[in-house]
Amino acid sequence: MAELLIPQSLKKYLANNDIIPLIGAGVSMSVENKDRSRAFPSWPELLNFAAERLEDEELLDDSQLVKLLVKKGKLQQAAQEAQEQLSGRGWYDFIQSQFAIDFTQLDDSCKALPKAIWQLSNRVVTLNYDKVLEWAHEEPANLCVFDNANHGQLAAFTRVNNKEMLWHLHGKIENPKHMVLTPQSYNRLYQEDAEEHYLAALTKFKELLSNKIILFIGCSLDDAELLAEIVKQNKLFDNNTGPHYALVRESDKQAIDAKLTDIPVNTITFSDFGQPLIDAVHQLVKCKNQQEQKALKVDKAFQQPKEHENQFDSISLFTASPLDKPINDSDIVAKLKKFKYPIHQQPFTESNLMEADDYSILFLLAKTTSSGLLIEDDNACSDYLAIDGLESSLPINAKITVLITDKLLNEQELGQVKFPLLVFPLLNQQGKDLKPLDKLAHQLFKRPDVKHFIDESDVQSVHISGELLESLKPENRQHWHKYQPLLPKGINTSELQGFTGRLSDLADISQKLAKAANKQRLLTIKGSGGLGKTTIAKKVALELANRGHFDAGVYFIDCEHISSSNQLEMHIGSAFNLRAADDLFGHLSKYHDQKERLLIFDNLESLLYLKQADKSQNKQEVEQVRLLLSQTLMYANVLVTSRESINTEWEDVLPFRQMESEEALALFNRLTKNGYRSDKDQEFARRKILEPLLNNNPLAIKLICDGMPAGKNLKELKQELEDDFFDKVKEEDLTLMFDDEVDLNINRQESLYVSILYSYGSLEEHQKRTFESFSLFPDGIDLDTFKRLITESKRKLEFKY
Repeated sequence: MAELLIPQSLKKYLANNDIIPLIGAGVSMSVENKDRSRAFPSWPELLNFAAERLEDEELLDDSQLVKLLVKKGKLQQAAQEAQEQLSGRGWYDFIQSQFAIDFTQLDDSCKALPKAIWQLSNRVVTLNYDKVLEWAHEEPANLCVFDNANHGQLAAFTRVNNKEMLWHLHGKIENPKHMVLTPQSYNRLYQEDAEEHYLAALTKFKELLSNKIILFIGCSLDDAELLAEIVKQNKLFDNNTGPHYALVRESDKQAIDAKLTDIPVNTITFSDFGQPLIDAVHQLVKCKNQQEQKALKVDKAFQQPKEHENQFDSISLFTASPLDKPINDSDIVAKLKKFKYPIHQQPFTESNLMEADDYSILFLLAKTTSSGLLIEDDNACSDYLAIDGLESSLPINAKITVLITDKLLNEQELGQVKFPLLVFPLLNQQGKDLKPLDKLAHQLFKRPDVKHFIDESDVQSVHISGELLESLKPENRQHWHKYQPLLPKGINTSELQGFTGRLSDLADISQKLAKAANKQRLLTIKGSGGLGKTTIAKKVALELANRGHFDAGVYFIDCEHISSSNQLEMHIGSAFNLRAADDLFGHLSKYHDQKERLLIFDNLESLLYLKQADKSQNKQEVEQVRLLLSQTLMYANVLVTSRESINTEWEDVLPFRQMESEEALALFNRLTKNGYRSDKDQEFARRKILEPLLNNNPLAIKLICDGMPAGKNLKELKQELEDDFFDKVKEEDLTLMFDDEVDLNINRQESLYVSILYSYGSLEEHQKRTFESFSLFPDGIDLDTFKRLITESKRKLEFKY
């Protein structure tokens, strides 16, 4: 049995029951009769049979046309032509004759593949019309089978429970008028203006693509063409990073990959249909069971006995502050932290909300927009949840929802609310205006009375009854829980709390990092020196880690001080607690903990120009660096900052732009503590200093602001900078200063170096001496080591005298 190469990310999803099998024609095609003949026709065979039926009815021209379209590979057009000519009952009778087979005549050994599929998940979606998956199910009487016309089952499909469900996305043989077979019926399913039951199916399928991982089993070339056409017309994978997976026959991989170019589907190959495909699915089932057993052992190790379990209502706070559209909610969160009840804070994403079944009292903190509530997607970027869609996303055990937002809901929005809801327009308020929160816990839990919220101008109440408030019983103890990520020393909230500007870049990096990781690629933030690549990489890591990403931690590797591939490998090993491993990646292939990590390689350009005595050795070292990075991608998310791209097929490059003037001015204002807020000063700083002299370079701005005394006259600053330009910086000085290969792509703007000279000139004499001492170590020195050398030097000096 050939070993299936299962990606590490897929193993994680299998363990978390996030996989939904999507069944293609290959599964039905594997079913045989007892005489070893195939039970179901392929697409071309089906349509050729339809052409023969047309011929039997003496529609010879139409028969020839269908055959010609099949021969040219235009299968959907052939299906449409056949259906139009075999109209009404004739078409339905033909379809029934092809798919309504006698299952007593089937070879029972053919159940092996669909049985294995049911072991992967209790939720399955099929594109087939037949009853093969029902036939192979252990308890077909307990299996819920439905098509797109059943709205109730569509809504229940993504709910977490043990119910066995099979969704016939393209219809089932018992209801042929709802079958999706021709271009007309495809359009009914996949277009936004579809009929009601098709639109409901489309909405649920999009939700499935966003919240679950699809594993396409039995994917044929025709299925891949169908998927590509669906995506082309309807953008079903928009705002969805996946990844999704497809088991494809090895001989079909190249052609299927070509058809799925714009779709986030990773192909996993097996040798052929039949037993090799069955073996492949069995290996996935085995992997799922192994991962679940590991997770169970971990849970048991940390599980503590719970007293008074289920006696109390649990409270969760969902906060939305997307990277690209952040809000300041610190004052409100501070108020809620004072509640003398346990509260669990988590990001306000639709998936988090739907999966919060442990919580019955919900606080939602989000801004209102014309598109609905501004929430976060799974990459911490902006997303929206309409008020009329909020109820369907609430967890099963939700009793009451408290929405803290920036304004009251309008009458239309209130009319759409069918669940208990309180609305407080406090999001932009401060100080005494937040007083309603001081008494809210008392009104809800200690003196529950619906009168607190009726006919009040600063609160809206919908479906709130006295009985409901009386039933709320949270535990009476103060406890605040928020996920605490594992971060290195150099990445912390205090260091990055003043991050200014580049909000769209934060969101872009977050989305592209997820997309690159899903395809086992790394993301390189590429740009010249001083633009803030390192800072934004740290900021993205911090924000994602705070939201529960990277449960095994974030690791920051400064490549500027690494001089060999061996040193790099040790740093990588540290991220996996394997710093001294003889065979790092061999060990990981066997004993990887399946946890999610982020490795940041900062200043990677230093490793692309490693200097050895022998040029050929240098080339080998650089290639070894590339190899180490490519191997790391198998076990971690990787983010790189560099002045150079790596130039490999497993790298996504994000060119890092220069700061815009508004962003540069905001940074200047923050660093000068808003000391120049008049319109005249703002205009002068922007037009006379930041744009022409510092070129909006964030490092130059920081150096200047750190070196200038508070309240310094801006005109004097401008004059001093201009004097530095003409008197201190010459082109030949810059050439001598940066003459290595690694410096070829550095931004040689005089603004940056003049700001360094200006900052140096503002230092005290002892500070200058320290700075000069650092220059003795051109490749850098660890700060702790430097302090130790200074201390030892002082001791020797004291001993001498």
